Amino acid sequence: MKNSEVLSKREAEVMRNLAKGMKSREIGQIMSLNERTIGTFIKRIRKKVGIDSNRNLYVLVNHCVKKKYI
Repeated sequence: MKNSEVLSKREAEVMRNLAKGMKSREIGQIMSLNERTIGTFIKRIRKKVGIDSNRNLYVLVNHCVKKKYI
């Protein structure tokens, strides 16, 4: 990942909440954002880390949790 592709603070927050098992709607509620905005953050995260599906993103998130990266 290039420096220009580092996760923003908001993207990192979304990823941490995904790691907690939260759904987009729940994340949107606690971040005071629309569910569609959370979906946009998820798409950006996937693009930045080179992942083609939400399922694979969840696999990555779970791996990061296990390794205590997030």
